[in-house]
Amino acid sequence: IQQVGTTLPKLQRKLPESVQQGGLMRDTLQRASNPAQSPQDLEERAEKIARRASRMRKALQQQLGASWVCFQEMVDILVKFGALDKNDLSVRPLGEVAREIRGSNELWLAACLMHPAVQGLRPAPLAGLIAGLIASESMGSRPNIYVGYPPSQEVLLAATELEDLREDLAALQMS
Repeated sequence: IQQVGTTLPKLQRKLPESVQQGGLMRDTLQRASNPAQSPQDLEERAEKIARRASRMRKALQQQLGASWVCFQEMVDILVKFGALDKNDLSVRPLGEVAREIRGSNELWLAACLMHPAVQGLRPAPLAGLIAGLIASESMGSRPNIYVGYPPSQEVLLAATELEDLREDLAALQMS
């Protein structure tokens, strides 16, 4: 105890003034200079730490539970839509395509690309359709963007064919 009492002022002189005035450093230094706390103080501190740990455990369990439920709902959607196999959850062709795409709704984009009406499109109409599918993502954040050309009859026909697919997926994702 004697050694701590003589070392403490030396440590305080070596620390920058901003650190010496900080609450955490001050508390730590005070505890170091007064190591003999009563057993009652130590018990109160231990109880306080135990209560805090319990609250933190409960909060973590709630977060994990909510995350797991969300994950299960996503798996159910992928199974119902055919991206995952229902028996062993292996990735099916639609899931493979969805895995490679980046967008606000990869499953929707993958389902569109795999749809027979889109499979037969030539490159230019396919590009127009894809631009239309992803335009809603960028149009909302950029109000000055507009489309200068109307869609071709091929693109309109393919988009019409995709409408039922969109409704089915939206119903699954909103439920």
